[in-house]
Amino acid sequence: MGKDVIIALDFDSREKTLAFLERFQDEKPFVKIGMELFYAEGPDIVRQIRARGHRIFLDLKLHDIPNTVKKAMAALSALDVDIINLHAAGTKAMMRAALEGLTRPDGTRPLLIAVTQLTSTDQERMEQELLIHAPIDEVVLHYARNARDAGLDGVNISLDTTDNTRFQRITGYTGNGADTLLRVLEECCAKGLKTKINAVLLEETEADAPALAAIAETLPVDVRFIELMPIGFGTAMRRVSPDDILSALRKRWPDLAPTDERRGNGPAHYYKSDLLLGRIGFIDAVSHKFCAECNRVRLTSTGQLKPCLCYADSADLRTLIRGGCTDDELREALKISIYNKPRAHCFDTCAAVTERHAMSQIGG
Repeated sequence: MGKDVIIALDFDSREKTLAFLERFQDEKPFVKIGMELFYAEGPDIVRQIRARGHRIFLDLKLHDIPNTVKKAMAALSALDVDIINLHAAGTKAMMRAALEGLTRPDGTRPLLIAVTQLTSTDQERMEQELLIHAPIDEVVLHYARNARDAGLDGVNISLDTTDNTRFQRITGYTGNGADTLLRVLEECCAKGLKTKINAVLLEETEADAPALAAIAETLPVDVRFIELMPIGFGTAMRRVSPDDILSALRKRWPDLAPTDERRGNGPAHYYKSDLLLGRIGFIDAVSHKFCAECNRVRLTSTGQLKPCLCYADSADLRTLIRGGCTDDELREALKISIYNKPRAHCFDTCAAVTERHAMSQIGG
């Protein structure tokens, strides 16, 4: 595996989880354990997966009174996981208590990250159900400040443009949303919080790429450009070439050169310049396909195992499991799907793409 990815173990039992992990004999991927599996099997499943050599992101999003979270974090830290998260809405006192509980006697601890706002929460729900009447972008800014002040390790910010008008067209948020997120960046960096920007390459924001990259001139942030994949809504949009963006950036920073520095666990590859405090990254699975080395599959929320995002083909594991299949039968279905994984995607020939679902329906 050339680049680490975090694979979500969205299963409801130990048996299904271990059957899925059995196929990873040589490489041990970074995995995410969420509420469903943790509540079904308890801490032992974490220990068992850790003993198999996997790094673990424990995605439980803790939110309770400070003392309770502190004690819970102490118990979770003993499981030797690598990343844990919580809700920033729990107040700075809760987040500081979480850090205290998470820190082991030798001074080490897992990374602690905060969820500022769930993507299922919009302005209407905030006002009518939560009685929070401030604009959602201000709320996110406030939560990010709290996370920073509480000493959390890092934050990722989605920012496709520095132009407020285009930001509103893309996100639907009113107000100066881009300016708000730029203030978040500045404040996070001022306190030493590791920060990354994720920008999807869109036709309407193509000209904004140099301005986004320029943020790394004055702030120690990684600016990552993500190539749009031609599935779902992406089929109706013109794809922006990452190579063209790199060429445009090199006009401003001629010494941009590849770097092998490890900047996290994602699939991005990075470039550095003596004129930049941060790094410029690209996630460009379409233009620079890594199919020959790809060992990734996706399990959708409907139980379909997809060997490639480009094609509609999938293995219906849900029907198999609900039909009472044995572990051996499930393992065989996984093997067949993986053995039949396409040699390469065909995103460069959109007419040949058979997947019609959006990424939000597939997962990831």
